[in-house]
Amino acid sequence: MLRNGGNEMKKSIALLGGFSLVLLILSVCFFYQPVSGIPKDLPRYACIVCAPEEGYWGKVKEGIRLADEDFHTSTRISGFSILDSARQVELLKEVEYLNLDGVITVGDPDILELNTIISQMESDDIPVVLIDTDSAQSGRSCYIGTDNYEAGRLAAEEILNRIDGDVHVAVLATGMEKSYQAERLRGFQAALEDSGRAEILEVCVNEQDKFSLMERITYLTETYDSMNAMFCAEASTTQYIGLAGNSLASLRDLVIIGFDDLDATLQAIRNGFLDATIIQDAQAMGYEAVRYLSSHAGHRTGRTETQNSDRFEPIAAGNLYTKIQIVTADNVDTYKIP
Repeated sequence: MLRNGGNEMKKSIALLGGFSLVLLILSVCFFYQPVSGIPKDLPRYACIVCAPEEGYWGKVKEGIRLADEDFHTSTRISGFSILDSARQVELLKEVEYLNLDGVITVGDPDILELNTIISQMESDDIPVVLIDTDSAQSGRSCYIGTDNYEAGRLAAEEILNRIDGDVHVAVLATGMEKSYQAERLRGFQAALEDSGRAEILEVCVNEQDKFSLMERITYLTETYDSMNAMFCAEASTTQYIGLAGNSLASLRDLVIIGFDDLDATLQAIRNGFLDATIIQDAQAMGYEAVRYLSSHAGHRTGRTETQNSDRFEPIAAGNLYTKIQIVTADNVDTYKIP
């Protein structure tokens, strides 16, 4: 009985080993999605971001696709509906073993494990480009995205241009612990202070849902009679403001500036519920991230040929800030970020 049991155990171990090998192969296939006609010896990258098929992240993905075509690279995108830092770290650990030529992901200065693995990848000669949110202490090769401090200043300047007298503004956000929102608030506050005629009444942090936002808006309008402006520091809050426009008559008396160009946000501008929104160039973030990795991939792939196009000029390590602009009722149907 013991001998037969031992044989059965060996068979089980063998089956388990074979199953693990299949999983490993599938994992490699999952991360490696070659672009049609691209030789396998050219650079391969992984992009780990949030909800790559939707809105803002869909534009990032389109930028990556265009860059893959231009620079003859192959980038596999992995994402999920809500960015889970634990899952992000798990995917980055898997990428380490696939011998890829570079990684594109989102930073977070407050997550030690994420910064540690980025630092380790850099030490292992795998360049990491952070988009959307920076985390300089991770030792990443480059940050490519919005200068959130300047975006905050731009929002404040738009409010100041629309109100002649004193400005009394409330700020709506989903979390000041998120560095990109904190930077926007810092720039926003600095521009208001420079004007000498503005004050922030309160910074309200709400959950990413319409009902929580309705409660915050009701609270603000009932608490501050002097309030004449509102700044929504991120996309979801701005979108919900637009969706709530019909049911909140008190908003019509305020100057409201939002963030990003989700469909509901643009429609809110057309309907007069929202005065303006700050637009980020998400497509350029994806495109320039691939361009950066392409210009730094030679030491990994052994490529020594010189490209004849200025598209292949290396981007310096550090920060590359993509364009931002204001969209209002005057240009909501014609604006374009080149």
